Amino acid sequence: MGQTLVRRTNRDWFVDQRSPGRRLQVTWHPDQRVAVFSVWHGDTCASTFQLSIEDASRLISVLANEG
Repeated sequence: MGQTLVRRTNRDWFVDQRSPGRRLQVTWHPDQRVAVFSVWHGDTCASTFQLSIEDASRLISVLANEG
C-alpha cells in the first residue's frame, strides 16, 4: 500500500500508488477530538473530511479486520 511521506507532530501524508501527485493528509486535533482527512491533487486540496476520535477507532477496526 501507500507509504508515509512526511511525519510532523500532528500530520501524516500518504501517497496514492495509482498517481503520485494524489495524496492523503491526516491531521489530528485532540483539542477538538477530530481527525481531518484531506485529499490533495498536487498542491491543491480537493476535499476534506472530519472524523471524530470515537469513530476513528471504528475505522481502525474496519481496516484491521480487512487485512
